[in-house]
Amino acid sequence: MIHSLPQRKLGQHLTVSAIGYGAMGLSEFYGAVDTAHAQKILHQVIDCGVTLIDTADMYGHGKNEKLIGSVLKTLSDSTRAKLTIATK
Repeated sequence: MIHSLPQRKLGQHLTVSAIGYGAMGLSEFYGAVDTAHAQKILHQVIDCGVTLIDTADMYGHGKNEKLIGSVLKTLSDSTRAKLTIATK
């Protein structure tokens, strides 16, 4: 992560960035999306300090979660440990 954002506590034990990223648009919900471009967007979001990424298995019938997973694999352990992935 290059930048940091203000943090908010959720419940008793979870702290996330005050701004989260809703990843619905990365899996063709609004039209075709290039995978490489979607991965670049996620990297930029994380570099900006976002630590909360919201997704759902219905976004692209699981494609969204696979896409997020492919980006998580490229991150350092310390960066990955700071992220919270919310799914519904």
